[in-house]
Amino acid sequence: MPFCGVYGFQGGFGILGMFFMFLLPVLFILLLVWIVYAVIAREGGEKGLGGRDREMRIAKERYAKGEITKEEYEEIIKILQK
Repeated sequence: MPFCGVYGFQGGFGILGMFFMFLLPVLFILLLVWIVYAVIAREGGEKGLGGRDREMRIAKERYAKGEITKEEYEEIIKILQK
C-alpha cells in the first residue's frame, strides 16, 4: 500500500477541498456572465444599463440637426422616460 501521508490523498482539506473544487468553477462562470452583461450594457443593448441614455442622446442630436420637429422630440423623450 502506498504511503498517503497523515492526511490521506486530499492533503487535509477533505470535504472543504471538494467544496472549493465545485465553488471555484461556478464563481468563474458567474464572473464571465457578469463581464458579458457589462459589455452589452456599455454598448447600449436593448435592456442594457446605457440604452436609454444613448437613445435620448440620439433623439437630441436628431432634433439639433433638424431631422425631427420639436413635437416629435418631446414625444420621443416622453416615451423613453416611461
